[in-house]
Amino acid sequence: MNSMDIFAAFDSGCLRVPGKGKRFAALPWNRHPVFEGVSLKHLVTGEDSGGLFSYHLVRIEPGKAIGRHIHDPQLETHEVAAGRGVCLNDG
Repeated sequence: MNSMDIFAAFDSGCLRVPGKGKRFAALPWNRHPVFEGVSLKHLVTGEDSGGLFSYHLVRIEPGKAIGRHIHDPQLETHEVAAGRGVCLNDG
């Protein structure tokens, strides 16, 4: 499955938690405010989790990168669905 198929599959999904749900297709892609060529679809926000964590679909254009940054105290999870890259964690 190529990366566009993976994103299309996610778009047909939804997230359900007690009392509410989100259809992924209804959520917009947002340009990252700092990292050029990076877009996010906010599936779970800090507001949804009481500030504990967030979860996003992330698209990184070829030749672009997410730079060094910290999410404290929030947890950040990365799962590479397609392509390749390098992740440096805690130095």
